[in-house]
Amino acid sequence: MGSYLHIPKWREELAEIPRYLQMLQSSSPSYLIMASLDYARHYVGNYNKQDTEAFQKMRTDWLIWLQKNKLTIITPDDPLKLIVRKDGLSGFDLQTVFEQADYYPELADTNNVLLTLPLIKDVMEFPTPTTELKWEDVRFGTSNPPNPIAIPPIIRIQAFNTSRPTYFERLEHTIGKTVAEMVIPYPPGIPIILAGEIITVAHIEMLLRVKQHHYQGGEKLHEDRLKIFYIDILVLI
Repeated sequence: MGSYLHIPKWREELAEIPRYLQMLQSSSPSYLIMASLDYARHYVGNYNKQDTEAFQKMRTDWLIWLQKNKLTIITPDDPLKLIVRKDGLSGFDLQTVFEQADYYPELADTNNVLLTLPLIKDVMEFPTPTTELKWEDVRFGTSNPPNPIAIPPIIRIQAFNTSRPTYFERLEHTIGKTVAEMVIPYPPGIPIILAGEIITVAHIEMLLRVKQHHYQGGEKLHEDRLKIFYIDILVLI
């Protein structure tokens, strides 16, 4: 992955910029990524009024179609993004409905689906669906489920050595022990538990909800097991 660092002229001489560059730059850049960045710059740099009108028409057509499917639409500041939800349906279930219609959202969480529109130009087409979403086999609840992504506060983190032995323990037996792996739900991509953290009841409740969705880490979380550090034992002779 690559990105631009935009520096306004009035900040060019600030001393912290070289430090930031040392943190972000690579000594062995990928020229394919650099070329793609330059192509993206050229693409946006040559975006004209007719291109903008073509994009806005396509976006409006999609908004009308989403409204016809009785979806709640949230329009953030980024015109390429549309957030949609359906009363009584989780975002993950709504994502499945879109995928069954051969449209694949950017991501979903417990309540929402994020759609990303393409930045088309005047000569391009991104057709709006002509059929309605199918709800026949969808099981609706009474309301949207609560969002489980509320990161528990860090109570205490133990210093640890990465070579320290570990084992997998059942979740119900891990309270008060030191976790040896991170679990990161996506979205939002923020760890709910860090390696070295002392496990609490709040962590267990969160892990049981998160394991039903998308996450990184938690090698055996799907089995209700978490990687734990062995307790150091001093042997006196």
